[in-house]
Amino acid sequence: MMNFASMKFFLVGLTLTAMLSACSDDETSDLIPEPSISISALESEIGALNFSINVENAEQCAYVCMNANESLPTTADEIFATGTSIKLTDKNKLSIRVPVDKQITYAVIAATANQTGKTISNKLQLTPLKDEDPGTEDPEPKPEQIDITFSTGELLYLPNGMLLINLFETDNTSVYQTQIKLEGIENNGA
Repeated sequence: MMNFASMKFFLVGLTLTAMLSACSDDETSDLIPEPSISISALESEIGALNFSINVENAEQCAYVCMNANESLPTTADEIFATGTSIKLTDKNKLSIRVPVDKQITYAVIAATANQTGKTISNKLQLTPLKDEDPGTEDPEPKPEQIDITFSTGELLYLPNGMLLINLFETDNTSVYQTQIKLEGIENNGA
């Protein structure tokens, strides 16, 4: 059997051990939430892709933008190794503009990381607006056609070589007048 002095040392030792393990300096006791990331499309434009990246609890972030027909990276490590790194600010939402020179569909994927882990975003497909072909523009609008009946008219040859045409509507209140330059026609006194 244990005497009182031995039991006293045993209890003090047990209490000290419990206190020391509760007062650990382990950094994992401060739980850091895992990072999260998502991407969404913004308004398209000619020659560029626009999207936003939304991050939470992130220390680093990167994205990859490539032809949608090619294989995208599938892990955060691949995205960080091959992608474009983003400088994080105090904002959780980052707007990104990527200039492109081909009229194809692109795929975008992003990754984020902090001390507790890494994660990847949803995959987003984007297509820049088409630059209108010059041949597909609407032709100049045609003037509206108006049917007018002229009752009388006159042709006047002017000394400067112009032919003046006056046409009068039936009610003699309106006049249509135009001039035509005559070239290669001689005045024969007619």
